[in-house]
Amino acid sequence: MDISDSLLKVYSSTALLGKVFYDQFFADCPEAIEYFDEVDMKRQAVVVTMALTLVEQYQVSPFAPTKAYFEHLGVTHQRMGIPKQMYPHWVDSMLKALAKLHGDEWDDDLEIQWRKGFETAIGMMLESYQ
Repeated sequence: MDISDSLLKVYSSTALLGKVFYDQFFADCPEAIEYFDEVDMKRQAVVVTMALTLVEQYQVSPFAPTKAYFEHLGVTHQRMGIPKQMYPHWVDSMLKALAKLHGDEWDDDLEIQWRKGFETAIGMMLESYQ
């Protein structure tokens, strides 16, 4: 299974990745909860799931508009006061959530593909931090 097949599995899953992820993230990184006080978490669960599309897309075809969007997300997250040191926790929690959704189909190669995608996207976001 590659990152594209994995994304299709996420989309076809009866479990909502965003819900699984945020439960994991807030358990792993409770200091993140304060940044979501006024956020509609049902909407945010959809947003974070759709963000995986961009991560996968950039891994497969690194187009400039996708890079520009990640840079925009960086500016937005900086304005929200999201500290840079929170991103590694985000990645680890997302990988755990993906592993839960994939069950026995999750393996080291798939984890490496997603980790590379997340680190690339976050790298572009952090370039926007000033």
